[in-house]
Amino acid sequence: MKNITTKLVLFFLFTPLSLIFAADLNERDVSGAKNSQIRKQFVDKNQSTKSHLKNPLFPGANQVDLLRSLLDAPPEKLRILRQTIERLEGMSIERKKEIKHRLKNLRNLRPEDRTKELKTLRNRQNILGKYWQTLEPEKRKKEMRKFHKLCLADRTQYFKSIKDEQ
Repeated sequence: MKNITTKLVLFFLFTPLSLIFAADLNERDVSGAKNSQIRKQFVDKNQSTKSHLKNPLFPGANQVDLLRSLLDAPPEKLRILRQTIERLEGMSIERKKEIKHRLKNLRNLRPEDRTKELKTLRNRQNILGKYWQTLEPEKRKKEMRKFHKLCLADRTQYFKSIKDEQ
């Protein structure tokens, strides 16, 4: 008798909860079907977001996505990311604002102008990288630190002097 009573109590406790959760899942499935009909599916099939507004399904979903992408990244890319983060940590507030402004301007350019600007920046980075590779490791570190501390105008002048040397 006690066993039957326990089963009945559990049945009456969990059946309403399971119906509530099942109804919630059905609503989510229906809304997901509507969204998939309206918007194009992406190749990565990211399941941690629930709408085109990228609202996370659970707290920390963005961190999980970031961790997933970092785990897939090659060591060289991770090294570059670490260096970039270290440089950002050492920047002044004014320098960060300047960079945000430059990135906003880049994003607001027409696609063809943006492509041209990015090509110019890649070319500049390639020239600087080749120059720095010709230096001894200690001198290279000093030069790179010096370069990263310069303002935009001084960086342009630094780049011109290197380009003129070659």
